[in-house]
This record gives sequence, structure tokens and C-alpha cells, in this order.
Amino acid sequence: MKKNRNILKHKWSLLLALMVMVTMTAAGTLPAFGLETWGVTLDPTWQYAGNSKIHTGTAVVYYTDVTPKKGLTVCINAGHGTKGGAAVKTLCHPDGSPKVTGGSTAAGATTATAIAYGTTMLDGTPEATVTLKAAIATKNVLLARGYDVLMIRESSDVQLDNIARTVIANNIADCHISIHYDSTTSDNGAFYCSVPNVASYRAMEPVASHWKDHNYLGDCLIAGLQSSGVKIRSSSTVPTDLTQTSYSTIPSVDLEVGDRASDYSDASLNKIAQGIANGLDSFSKAFLDVPSGAYYYEPVQWAVQRKITGGFSAIRFGPDGACNRAQMVTFLWRAAGSPTATVSANPFTDVASNAYYYQAVLWAVQKGITTGTSDTTFSPDDIVDRGQVATFLWRAAGSEAVIGTPNPFTDVTPEDYFNQAVLWAVSKKITQGTSETTFSPADPCTRAQAVTFLYRSR
Repeated sequence: MKKNRNILKHKWSLLLALMVMVTMTAAGTLPAFGLETWGVTLDPTWQYAGNSKIHTGTAVVYYTDVTPKKGLTVCINAGHGTKGGAAVKTLCHPDGSPKVTGGSTAAGATTATAIAYGTTMLDGTPEATVTLKAAIATKNVLLARGYDVLMIRESSDVQLDNIARTVIANNIADCHISIHYDSTTSDNGAFYCSVPNVASYRAMEPVASHWKDHNYLGDCLIAGLQSSGVKIRSSSTVPTDLTQTSYSTIPSVDLEVGDRASDYSDASLNKIAQGIANGLDSFSKAFLDVPSGAYYYEPVQWAVQRKITGGFSAIRFGPDGACNRAQMVTFLWRAAGSPTATVSANPFTDVASNAYYYQAVLWAVQKGITTGTSDTTFSPDDIVDRGQVATFLWRAAGSEAVIGTPNPFTDVTPEDYFNQAVLWAVSKKITQGTSETTFSPADPCTRAQAVTFLYRSR
């Protein structure tokens, strides 16, 4: 739930929330009366919000009451369902460039329908009605599995166009799944709209920074649907330039769960919902920002498995984020087995007894790993640099004297407090520095570097 703090700016009054909950319960859309919910409207200050033309509607976040929680907020977007949306045009791309593939709007267009009416099933039922049923079924399964859910639409009409829906998802959810039915009539099976392999499109932001995540989410969902018995189209992806994808800053897909001829009975919709949940279970097992070829891949897996650290969210580790002093001593403490400090006196006025790092700091002081930044301050929020991390590790290992190890670094001198620590780290192959001749001791230590140093020193 990495972004739910933003909901506080859009919280309904208690009276209105209760009224909405009563209405939803009567309509059969609320799985359990009393489940915590909050309404979210489009914040005009959010990135790309200014490109939306229809944005007076309210989406709803449901907080699961299941333990353990997944720690992931999933946006479920029932496709279509905005009255008047077909008569309004919005920019296809944030930068105003033309579409690179066809679809409901032809390639080369710079504007598209704000939100289309959608197709109709062979029995005459509007697609929007069926996608809503599928979305509600999916919401209930996800809540039961421990996911929080952002529902874009839970009625026949919500006044939110495709851009508004996407921007709300960007700022509230961790991933975005838009549910649709294709306009074909052969019951060909489910597929997702993948990101077109067009250089100009994949170079355009925010697509450039997120297209791999979009496709990974789509692949996970298709595998999940297949595992639950949902028919999959022979080609499970169709490259499509969509407004949703063009504006998404979180993993996001248009998931076509069937077509006009598909069965949409409750049993079929439950299969789809279970399949989406299966796909999300798989999707959430990996950090999207920790590629398998990265030097820190194994260290991160080790640190997470040992419960030395988690991520910023269920799907983000934040390898490039700077590590602070509280985090670093906590990593060391957990790697040591989270021992209880045998000293009870806390000399630091900036280390509260209920802080997550309280025991770690007392242990680190007791072990001589750190003495704080003064007699009375530890400065837990200060960024820790590479020289400090090497010193913490060296002291935790017993402050071994290093004799005869040549110093390859021009920025590490015998007078530096971290000199022995750096030489020790080099001799133990914990680090090779930032170049052949530099260690960069004053550079901030990133989370990736911190867990890698710790992994190599184990």
C-alpha cells in the first residue's frame, strides 16, 4: 500500500462514507458491511491530471480485513461506463504525439475518445455491464486474498475518463488492471494489450520507464488466468497503443478476458477473478526494480529471505535509494539474529523506545559498532556514506587489523578513521571501490550497496 497516504487528502466525511457503504451493501457490491473504505477524486495537481476532460466521479478504495495482508493495492478498472464519454476527446499521449498503432482510434491520431461506449455481448448486454460484474467478482476475491483494492467503477456510470482513471490509479495503487471484452465473436480467449515495439513510443515518458513492468504484469495475469482454467487466445498479447498505457506510471494493462461470444455467468467470472488473483500472487513475488542480472540481485534475495530488509512496497525494493543510519544498523542487527541488547540505558535523545531501530541502536552501541554522532544523538535519519558502512561492517566483524594489504585508493589515507575498515573490506572482497583508484567514502551508500556489502561480509 505504498501510496495510500495520498487518500487522506480525499477522505470523505464519515456520514457520506456510511451512506455510500449502505448503498453498496444494498446493491450487493460490498463483501462485508463495515469494511473500511475511502472515496478518491482526481487531484488536479497530480501529474497528467490536466489532460483529463471528465473527472467529477469518485473511485473507492477497499481495505482488506484479511491477515496477513499482501501490502499491495490493486486498481480494478471496469472498462467503459461513463455517460457522454464517447463525445469527448482527450490527448492520446501526454506529449501530444500521434498514436503508433490502430485500435478504437486509428494510428496517427493525436486525440481519442475520452472513454468509449464499448461493444455489446451477443445477447445484447452492454460490455460495460459485464465488465462491472467481472470487476466486482475480482474485487471480492482479491480482498479475500489480502489485497487492498481501488475500484474505479461500481455503478453503470462513473464520470471518470480514461486519463482520470489512470492518474488516480498512478497515485493510489501499486498496479492497474482494466477489464474488457474484445469485439470479436469467436470466443477466442483472453489476452492483454502489450506495449508496441515501436522505438518512438517506448522512448516516450512515462512509457519508457514502465513498459517492461506493464508487459510483465500482463504475462503474469495470462499465466494466472490459464492456471484457473480460463481459455487463452492463441496469441496472448496484442501490441496496442492505449491511452491507459501512455499515461501509466505503475504496472498497468488492459486485460481482455474474453469477447462478445464468451460466457459471463457467475461461474465463469469467478474463474476470471481467481485467475487474476493467481497472476497477482506471482507478480508480487518479485521486485520489479531488481533485475536478475544486477550485481545486487542475489544479495537482495538473501536479505529479504533472511528478513533483514523488505522493500519500499511489495513490488519495489528501491535499490538506488540512499540508506540512513537507522536502516544500516538495523540491517546489521537483523543479520546478527536480532539479539536483545543487554544494556538498558539509552544515551540518545533522538532514538525513541518505540522506534523500529531502538534495539538495533542499543546493540550497535554495546558492540562498539557506533557511538552515535554525539554523546546524546544518534541521528537516525542521516544518510550513511560508504566510509561509515565499511566501518560499521569492520567493527561488527571484530575490527581485525589489516597488515600488508596495499591501498589502491587515492581517496583513502592512513589518517582517515575508515582506512583500516576499507582495507579490510577490500581484502575480504566485500568491495572493489567505485573505480580502480577510488573508494568514494563520502558518497551516500545506496540500499543496493548496503545489502551487497552485508551479503559479502556474512
